[in-house]
Amino acid sequence: MRPELAPGLTPGLAPGLTLVVALALASGTSCSKKEAADNADKNNSDNSAATTSAQANAAGTSGDAGGEQACTEAGPACLPKIDLKDATGKLWTPSDLAGKVVVINFWATWCAPCQAEVPDLARIQDVYKDRGVMVFGMLAEQPVNEPALQAFQEKFGLTYPVIPVTKTIFESFGQPRAMPTSFVYSRSGHLKFTTPGAVDAATLEQAFEGLL
Repeated sequence: MRPELAPGLTPGLAPGLTLVVALALASGTSCSKKEAADNADKNNSDNSAATTSAQANAAGTSGDAGGEQACTEAGPACLPKIDLKDATGKLWTPSDLAGKVVVINFWATWCAPCQAEVPDLARIQDVYKDRGVMVFGMLAEQPVNEPALQAFQEKFGLTYPVIPVTKTIFESFGQPRAMPTSFVYSRSGHLKFTTPGAVDAATLEQAFEGLL
């Protein structure tokens, strides 16, 4: 049986309620909470536009080396200024992420496209960590099965921090409606790229242009 989605991951449901399963899209590039979204309140459905509308920023690579001002808007247009507690108990604060190029990836262990992209995300972490890149995997399952997570990390080579998703995290990133969904933020916290569906190393490296 698949793990449940974390509380708050289904727009329109009260905090604490969960959705047991997400349907795979026909394209095979992402897993989506389709049926639950269809039954959600209209006001909540408006929030789903936050993830895809930000794709217009994908070509916006005015580098931080050019003196880009710190981003002050609410997330997901700016990297949310919230604490992130990973599966090992380590707390990552906004100050830890300041001045970094941050990759945020929402995923689940049962999602096949998520599994496929993990090696590329790990490669990005390994190759670019000394240039100020940080990758975080936002695990959208609740509760987190620690032995299963460890087995997954070993099987797929997941070496970057895993952050169990909370309602606050989910809402701060615009309630992404598909898994995987990725975000790339500049050193000053501006959203430069986002996409639903699996990403590869080449796509992320292109998104890094002007940011490193």
